[in-house]
Amino acid sequence: MPHSSRLMRPEAEARSILGPTARFLSIGATCEVYTDGDRVLRLAHGPEARLSSQASVMRALSAAGVPVPEVLEVGWLPTGRAFSLESFVAGDDAGPSREGWADLGRALGVLHALPHAGFGVLEDRGGDFQGVASTPADGLCTRLKAWPLNGNGGRLSAQPLIHHAPDLALPLAALEPEL
Repeated sequence: MPHSSRLMRPEAEARSILGPTARFLSIGATCEVYTDGDRVLRLAHGPEARLSSQASVMRALSAAGVPVPEVLEVGWLPTGRAFSLESFVAGDDAGPSREGWADLGRALGVLHALPHAGFGVLEDRGGDFQGVASTPADGLCTRLKAWPLNGNGGRLSAQPLIHHAPDLALPLAALEPEL
């Protein structure tokens, strides 16, 4: 659904779904997030949020036994803004633990084993998982907006992915001419 001009502010849109107790939780590159303490509402900034495909992935992970928030609803507000409504899961602010990293590894294993076609960012449709790109290199470009080496002075070491996973520097450096 195309985005119409928005007449409501995000806080008012959040209250239209969550009720008067809606409060701002966070903001990211693709969504603004609100909660009423029991549910989380993601309000998309635009089509890059891909909330339908995100909901499909979360449902598939849940069906495979990965603990993820329950997707309650995905839809469009009268203003044309896409939204998703999920159960609220509170963290403990304790920081990463050995068990937590192991859980994350298992979840990523399940995620990457889901049946799919194509590469990169998923097309935003329910059901099957279809990447928008036909090659791994093109897929990588759809996922890493800061690639190839722009916005960081041309240094691979300054790329955020490499900062957090330095062991990927050599494999990605080998792809640099292609990317």
